[in-house]
Amino acid sequence: MTEKERASLDYAAAILKASPKPIVLCSFGKDSMVMLHLLRRLRPDLPVLFFREPFFPKKYAFANSVIEKWGLSVYDFPPFSTDFMYRNGVVEIGNWHNAYKNAWLYLPTGVCGYGEGEDFLCSVEDLLKKPRVIWHSFPWDTVFIGHKNGDRDPMLGTTRLTERTVKARQMTIALPLMDWSDADVWDYTVRYKVPFNSRRYDKDNGFREFEDKTYNNDYHPSCFKCLDPREGEFVECPKRPGVFLKNRGITTEQSEDKLKNLLLQANYVKSDVTEREKCPERELLSQGG
Repeated sequence: MTEKERASLDYAAAILKASPKPIVLCSFGKDSMVMLHLLRRLRPDLPVLFFREPFFPKKYAFANSVIEKWGLSVYDFPPFSTDFMYRNGVVEIGNWHNAYKNAWLYLPTGVCGYGEGEDFLCSVEDLLKKPRVIWHSFPWDTVFIGHKNGDRDPMLGTTRLTERTVKARQMTIALPLMDWSDADVWDYTVRYKVPFNSRRYDKDNGFREFEDKTYNNDYHPSCFKCLDPREGEFVECPKRPGVFLKNRGITTEQSEDKLKNLLLQANYVKSDVTEREKCPERELLSQGG
């Protein structure tokens, strides 16, 4: 057993002892799988929170197989709010979910481009306007999350974690893998034979992610032309050829303010968003209504 593994087990055991109702936020990616495996060594009956989209069922084949094999109790809730952001050539749809006693959880959708002939979503109709629930019961007072220090986010860049245990109002966020590296995660995966998505990670190429994202549930092929400030004032909708829509794109400065507000609320995550000079685009971009 490595020092990091032992430290994470000791940390998780202390959190579980202090928490009446914990839950594990899990995407069934490599980090989530290692965290879930580690936590189940301490408490096999831990419930799982798995936010998923209703589209592209192939993306969830691996997750569904683990849920069945491990007999997991898995919960999912619609967000109470959605919004879009743009930074450094990346458009993202964010989801805000209610959590314990007025706390909330933020998850990006992971919109990405699509290939010729590939099925794709409309970022506005399918994602921004998805069904939402203003309030729901969330009884879990502690959420385990598999974030690691130095993880890269397509929009936020390299993220830095400031604390291992965070209070979000009256909810506890616990980060047992905070000090782990990707190499640590894969070493644990191999030693303990933790299942991993072989259609997402290429074992013969250092476990790198395949470029084909068909089975990667962190990304969803979508059209976001009418949210992309690099497009014109009006854009033709590929879902409705011949129909032109007003571009809803916002200024880079407006989007940076959205991201700053997000990081202010999720105060245990830091990124280079706070350094404006690292985002050179300053021009005024079209703002749709």
